[in-house]
Amino acid sequence: MKKLFFLLLLTFGCLWAWALPVAANTTWEPGALALGLDARSFGMGGACLTVLDAWAEPYNPAALPFLPRQGFWFGRFTNPYVDSAELKGDQLHLHLGYLHPETENGAYAITAYRHRFLWDYIGVVGYNHSYTDLAVFQYGYGYRLNERLALGFNVRRVAQTDEIEEEATGALLMRKNTYLSFDIGGVFRLNKAIAASVLVTDVFAPKIHFNIGGTDYLYDVTPRVLFGGAFRLGDFFIFALDLDGDFINFDELLAATRIGVEIRPLPFVAIRSGCYHGWDTIGFGLRLGRMEGLEMALDFAQYWPNEGDILSRVQTWEMTIRF
Repeated sequence: MKKLFFLLLLTFGCLWAWALPVAANTTWEPGALALGLDARSFGMGGACLTVLDAWAEPYNPAALPFLPRQGFWFGRFTNPYVDSAELKGDQLHLHLGYLHPETENGAYAITAYRHRFLWDYIGVVGYNHSYTDLAVFQYGYGYRLNERLALGFNVRRVAQTDEIEEEATGALLMRKNTYLSFDIGGVFRLNKAIAASVLVTDVFAPKIHFNIGGTDYLYDVTPRVLFGGAFRLGDFFIFALDLDGDFINFDELLAATRIGVEIRPLPFVAIRSGCYHGWDTIGFGLRLGRMEGLEMALDFAQYWPNEGDILSRVQTWEMTIRF
């Protein structure tokens, strides 16, 4: 069994490394919390705030006291975008985390991210190349007030590096910033089947300063209010819905929604589908091991582009180990 476990671990690591980035398009904002990019959530359309089980990656810190087992996870997300007439680029999101379940003093998670975001503009007056790289270290803490309600917070240290190549002169301009960002969240669990959550990201909006050509610029990472809900039928079926709270009309409501389902026809096999900000996603997972001992989950998810290109390499791989 141990040999099989490590063979699968090695195989998954090779597949994870193979998922190389090609180019990028995203709703993510530099410095903000990137939500739902792990393979479990992304297969369910990115819905992640209220999925409370041993295999959930805890984006909402208030979910931590409801997650039953300790363990760690790592994964890789790539998002391509290519438009030969205008631009191309790539987005790469790596994450590694550890979860320690509830004790008398609450529960915590420690997570490290690396997020790279590259654009190459073709034939556009101004800057023709820009590159953002973030190294993020995050600590999350959650405390359960009673059997139904928990509160929590995230604190992130972000080291951000930006490079911009000026099209007119070819000059390479670089800026570096280090700042802190905070989130607060809450989870209300009515029973084992129904739960709801709220998360406010970047509560104390970090101010990012940089200088280009002798001119100073300053902008804030925009705080976001997000709501989530989930319905569960045992371990067989999960329905989850996340909503960004800044929409003002029906079209924006659709773009602000992440929604998905997970079905387990067998206890160790998961099939997932969802809609991530208007884009269809699919995913699957395989669970190995024993519930009373070491368990491992291997998960994969894929964009299903509107153009119907099912071979698009907008995808994410994930490994989760619980013990």
